[in-house]
Amino acid sequence: MYRPSDAEIAAVAQILKDWKMPSGWQTAAVLALDAAAKARAPKKMKKREDEEMVRFLEGVAGVIPATREEQSYIYSKNKEYGHRTWSDNNSGLGECLGYIDDRPIYITLWTALIDGHKILFVDATSQLVDWAMVDEWIKLNVPDALKTDATNWTHAIPNKETTE
Repeated sequence: MYRPSDAEIAAVAQILKDWKMPSGWQTAAVLALDAAAKARAPKKMKKREDEEMVRFLEGVAGVIPATREEQSYIYSKNKEYGHRTWSDNNSGLGECLGYIDDRPIYITLWTALIDGHKILFVDATSQLVDWAMVDEWIKLNVPDALKTDATNWTHAIPNKETTE
C-alpha cells in the first residue's frame, strides 16, 4: 500500500490551505493532514554510542537486512554449495528506532563471520516497519559497511578488490 511521505502530506495540506475553500470538510482535511504529518514525523535519530552497541558493531564489514528465515536460507544455500566459511554469533541485540503514531519501530541485530568478515543481519521485527528509519539507522551506525539485500547477500562480503 502506498504511504505518502511527510513532505507530500505537507504539500497537499498547503494546496488545500491555498484554495481557501469555505467548506468544512476541506478545513478538516487540512487539519487532519497536518496533524498526521506531525504525528508521523520521527524524532531525530541518534547514533547509539553505549559500550554494548559499539562493541557489537565493531568491525562490521557488511549489512544485510534479512529476516531470520532469510538468514537461515542464505546459510543453507552457502552450506549446500560450500563456497564460504561461516560462523554464527547467536546472541544479538534489539533496538527501538523510534515511534510512528505511538507505535514502536524495532529491529533485531545479529552477526556472523563469513569468510572472516563480520556481517550484520538486520531484521525489522515490529508490526509496523519503516524502511527509511531502518536505512537511516544503518547509515548512522555502520556508515562504512557494504549494504545489500538478502537476494544479493554476497555483495555485502568484501572481496580482494574492495579491500585493497
